[in-house]
Amino acid sequence: MKSTIFALFIFLLFSCYSYGQASQHPAEGLPQFIFLDQYIIPNGTVFEQTKVGGLSGIDYDASKNRYFFMCDDRGEHNPPRFYTARFLIDSNKIKDFTFLSVDTLKKQNGSIYHSNDAIDPEDMRYNARLNQVVWVSEGERIENAKQKLLVNPSVNIADSNGKLLYQLAIPAQFMVSQPGIGPRKNTAFEGLSFCNNDKNLFVSNEGPLYQDGELADIEDKKYWCRIIRYDMQPGKKMAQYAYPLSPVVDKPFPATAFRVNGIAAILALGQNELLVLERSYSTGKLNMSIRLYYTNLKGATDIQNNNSLIKNPAKNPLQKKLLFDFNSLHIPIDNIEGFCFGPRLANGHRSLLFISDNNFNFFQRTQLLLFDVGE
Repeated sequence: MKSTIFALFIFLLFSCYSYGQASQHPAEGLPQFIFLDQYIIPNGTVFEQTKVGGLSGIDYDASKNRYFFMCDDRGEHNPPRFYTARFLIDSNKIKDFTFLSVDTLKKQNGSIYHSNDAIDPEDMRYNARLNQVVWVSEGERIENAKQKLLVNPSVNIADSNGKLLYQLAIPAQFMVSQPGIGPRKNTAFEGLSFCNNDKNLFVSNEGPLYQDGELADIEDKKYWCRIIRYDMQPGKKMAQYAYPLSPVVDKPFPATAFRVNGIAAILALGQNELLVLERSYSTGKLNMSIRLYYTNLKGATDIQNNNSLIKNPAKNPLQKKLLFDFNSLHIPIDNIEGFCFGPRLANGHRSLLFISDNNFNFFQRTQLLLFDVGE
């Protein structure tokens, strides 16, 4: 979801914060996180005649020591695209960041997407085994007296240069063809992650479907998102799980102003374990509220045949545990939308990287945050 709701004064106050490190220690056996470094990609950066910004997804290709960045530009600045980049992690610092390439997303016939195609690219993953990229689009949902535009969300399999090969089947619950059914505008597919040697793919929607309940608000109650598990082998079935989305973190000012919470990204730890990144914003607050949760799919009810969580609540929904609250860093936190594991650090621990989407807004930042993941 675009974060154009940031007011100018929010970013003018960023300089009031100090930088530092923080760690949190969740339950035994779960990951622990130590903040190491931040790198800011300068606003106004231009690479190969494209405007760099709107970076809403990140993935790491260990075989070539490069990173993929999805750009969520629908075609307003340049055609929809993704970048590759390389940087070093030296002495726990991000160094020598440089862009390597930019690839335009293309249809199966080789033509490029334009703004009137109403795609909304949000996240991407690289399949090194097949040398393919997978990216999700939120589609579009506009229904008013002046315009009606309904475009389903999609999960797209493309070659390494961005040309579409095929799309995965979308569950009927996510279709936007009927009023009051499917995702609301800007709340569809936002996160995805491979597991099981890229044989399974998880996809998450940002906010509750119409038929699953209301959008997250400040009231302390359950709001439901869905996480889809695809089997990438043809002919294999998929599953869905009910994920309990937290309420909006902060009360907005004024009280009736815009507020939101949703799943911004997911990352698989294994066959059944996921990290879930929730992003909350309330008008009048300085920072986004970013929280990282752990969930395990074992024992959770498969709801792929459940068309409404309002009418038929999941018997065994997913449970979650808070792993890290970015507010503990005491630094400006922008619109974090993607994360991935990076290379091993010098101490043998895994690195974890987060990227923020600046919405091509001069008063926002493209933050690249580096963490040490210990156990």
